[in-house]
Amino acid sequence: MRLIVCLFLIVALSVILILLITRRSHKIFSQEETNYLMQPDRQLSLVLPRTVSSSEVKDKLQTIYDMELASRFKVGGVYVTDETGKVLYEENAHAKLYPASTTKLMTTILALEYTKDLDAPVTIGSLYGCYDDPDSMLLWLEEGDQMSMRDMLYALLTESYNDVACAIAIEIAGSIESFADLMNQKAKELGMNDTHFANPHGLFDAEHYTSPYDLNLLIRKAASYDLFRELESTKEATIKIISQGQENEIYIENTSFFLNGDYSVPGLTFIGGKTGYVEQSHSNYASCFTDGTHNYYVSVLHSADGPYMTALILDYLLVPDAMSDLLEIDPYLALWYDLEF
Repeated sequence: MRLIVCLFLIVALSVILILLITRRSHKIFSQEETNYLMQPDRQLSLVLPRTVSSSEVKDKLQTIYDMELASRFKVGGVYVTDETGKVLYEENAHAKLYPASTTKLMTTILALEYTKDLDAPVTIGSLYGCYDDPDSMLLWLEEGDQMSMRDMLYALLTESYNDVACAIAIEIAGSIESFADLMNQKAKELGMNDTHFANPHGLFDAEHYTSPYDLNLLIRKAASYDLFRELESTKEATIKIISQGQENEIYIENTSFFLNGDYSVPGLTFIGGKTGYVEQSHSNYASCFTDGTHNYYVSVLHSADGPYMTALILDYLLVPDAMSDLLEIDPYLALWYDLEF
């Protein structure tokens, strides 16, 4: 019996000694963690050990992070200016890319220019051109419904309803095609030479495109209207629709990442902006900010997250301690930055 106990103690002590030697005072990845890290499509959500002893896992982790970072920062084009037109940053400024719902900035501009009384009732015509895409955002307006143009613009900019864009187009120009002609005329007037519009909402059309440079001109023009600034600074509102003689109230909420505080850049106040997404373009964003003295206009096309990229670019350009603010914006970057190898 004593012999068995002695053998057991010897084996146990040997195992403990081996573990102590191989660990070398470092924290190590478990096999489960290692397998998890080896997955190329995983998200950086694992709480990682602060010290990594395995060079193989470390190299794999670096590769995964580099790929994820490259994907997150990949953009089709960017253009940043101040109120004087000075270019602060540009990348592929004249690349022709799909604007998605940032198109609605032009629709808003034309609505403001062609409407004398924003509070007068508008009778909705026969709508078309916004129902083919299964992901189309719709208020489900019906022919004969009535809304004021002011409420239509609230719905257009905050909730990005595509049938509202069509209703505005038909009210102003009689048809979507004629409205597109007005859009292209206005684009030429603004110097948007890389742009061609085919519809008022931005649903995908191969002949509907713009560039970061042109989109920057567009947000600059939109932000010059007091009503645009008012609409964009409103977090929530109630709009009215008269349908079959019945007045209905609909609550709408501004989902702007900057207005709601999801993203921010120290020292800057958000003036307004418009997101846009279709599968062919991914995330687009056109926006305007102020520091109280200067205004800044940013256009981002074809990115993983347009508002996110906007925050990072402005942070890099305008905030002295960019790294600290960057880490506040992105906990994944903060996690990586804090690792000790």
